[in-house]
Amino acid sequence: MSNSRALDPRVDNFLVRLGLTQYAEAFASNDVTWDILKELGDADLQALGMSSLGHRKTILGALAPEKPAPRMQTQGARRERPLSPLDEHYVVQLVLGGEEGPLSFEDLRARIRAGRLQGAQLVRVADEQQWFQVRDIPGLYSPKEFMVALLLSIFVGSLGIDRFYLGHTGLGVAKLLTCGGIGVWHLVDIVLIAIGNLTDADGLPLRK
Repeated sequence: MSNSRALDPRVDNFLVRLGLTQYAEAFASNDVTWDILKELGDADLQALGMSSLGHRKTILGALAPEKPAPRMQTQGARRERPLSPLDEHYVVQLVLGGEEGPLSFEDLRARIRAGRLQGAQLVRVADEQQWFQVRDIPGLYSPKEFMVALLLSIFVGSLGIDRFYLGHTGLGVAKLLTCGGIGVWHLVDIVLIAIGNLTDADGLPLRK
């Protein structure tokens, strides 16, 4: 008889939406239901084996709207966390040293699109001191991996598998039916992915 435990469907959907399904087994084996998940803190997530600071912040930020509204704070008390990473302001550690910020979520997105900010660069919330990678901020990068997309495009791109992987279902079908545009489309997509000009179906750059 199997000892595996079923994961609460609401928890499962939550992890799928955030692209963090690698933690599903840990949540299931520890009987984390939706109601329990809403009460978890940073230390609890670490105890579940979630070592990535960015992943913990992603979950806690997404859960914030589910928690009761905070009481009014007295003057001088520490401010409550914003409801979403989109509301935060960030400080970026520059490649050549120094810092830049505070920057809004849209500022970060614009810099990524312009090629001025890389996913591996370090960033922190403006009023905190813990650093994490830019790509760990939810909504800036696709959950789809750059290297996976490139390999699929090289080896089975003529069948449209790369486009299916990125969520471009209609283009995937068209590419399949035309055998990769008789080879031309196949080569074009390899180049577009390699130079970082092909995004997923949501318009997000691929995760490197």
